[in-house]
Amino acid sequence: AATREWLTRQAPDTADRLMGEALGSASTEGGEVGYSKLVELVLEVHASSGNDDALIAFLDRSDASGHPEMSKQLAGKITDPQRREEALESLK
Repeated sequence: AATREWLTRQAPDTADRLMGEALGSASTEGGEVGYSKLVELVLEVHASSGNDDALIAFLDRSDASGHPEMSKQLAGKITDPQRREEALESLK
């Protein structure tokens, strides 16, 4: 939470996208944090701002194809219909 607050102060227009990218990248590095935990974190970012950028950036950077069901559920939470459809299409 502290990192997100700092990032929001530094780059308010891109904070959600940057958080989504960072969390997505973490999913491909095989670290100790599992994909489901990273999904929880990106959903927290999305819930706090209502901005789809975190979800989209996460799906773009993450190992989404390795977790198809969870990734499809996440893509389904994208509020913009066109962006949601694009995300779902990319998961096929």
